[in-house]
Amino acid sequence: MEELHVYQSTEELPKQFEWQIRTFLRILWFSANEDELNEPLTAAELHPVYFVLAKEDRLVSYARIIWMYINHLGNTYKMYGLGDVFTFPASRNKGYGRRVVSSATNYIRADSDADVALLLTEPSLENFYQPSGWEHIPNLMLLTGEQISPQLRDDFAMMLFLSQKARHNRTNFQTQSVFLPGDEW
Repeated sequence: MEELHVYQSTEELPKQFEWQIRTFLRILWFSANEDELNEPLTAAELHPVYFVLAKEDRLVSYARIIWMYINHLGNTYKMYGLGDVFTFPASRNKGYGRRVVSSATNYIRADSDADVALLLTEPSLENFYQPSGWEHIPNLMLLTGEQISPQLRDDFAMMLFLSQKARHNRTNFQTQSVFLPGDEW
């Protein structure tokens, strides 16, 4: 029987799951971070929470959330990011991915201080994320990296507008570039 585990930090994440996550991330989305085995899977200052669906010690499906405060047009927002969502190929189309996404989304929604949440994905996955409340934000101009030389992202962006402040300023997110420090998004 598959069991869903929620780990509140990288230190809490069991090593057998961390290794499986790193391996699959290297296959799906190669980046230098997954090869830095002495570096944390996710920086502690991003407050990672890991959602692991496993059968005993075998990872079946996975998602990670992070959060940080961002400034956008004079307002400060607590912004979550949902990412690194995957299900091992042999376990796909059985509802496992939806289960970890729903759990992660519910976790975000349960934070009364949360303002907005961001998910960067592919257009083909829009229908996968919509049932959990995620909505596509066309033309979102997202900048990441260093403030002095930000990189424009062209990912398919989906968001949740959680707080009254975020809902009130929704148009600002849709029409003005949003800067997110780092590259974990």
